[in-house]
Amino acid sequence: MTDDIRTRLDAVERAVADGETDLTNLADAASVERRLTAVEERLDALEARLDTLDATTQAVRGYLSGVDGVTEDVERQAALALAKAEAVEAHVFDADEGLAVERVPATEGRSADRPDDEGPGGQRRDTEPTGPTTDVDTNVGVDRPSSGVLDAARTERESSLVARLRDAL
Repeated sequence: MTDDIRTRLDAVERAVADGETDLTNLADAASVERRLTAVEERLDALEARLDTLDATTQAVRGYLSGVDGVTEDVERQAALALAKAEAVEAHVFDADEGLAVERVPATEGRSADRPDDEGPGGQRRDTEPTGPTTDVDTNVGVDRPSSGVLDAARTERESSLVARLRDAL
């Protein structure tokens, strides 16, 4: 039965082409058409993928420029905070000793009519700390004797300055 169909098909081809046209080229043309259609479909898929990648790249670039902007803002805020801290430090700290000049109330632990170095009963008070305490001078890197009330105030002030800087950043 297959031979019968083939014979009939050949007869139809001869009738259509009048026997002068080579029909093998038609088969090749159909094959080329199928390949061309497949290539066009693949090209469309690749163009869609390229558009998606382009959109993703633009989104990443936008994100990175936003991160750069935030980084610049943080750097600017840090520079401002550092400048303010240095200005406060220059204003508060004595340049010769590196210690803050603070006012201690005159009534704290002594009477206003007694000299500073006399205790109750006119006896001379010990002006040095009772224990061998030392503070590390962060500016120089050497130990120095503790100065009591000034050190407590200085420590409190420095910790609050650090806290403010941490909060600012």
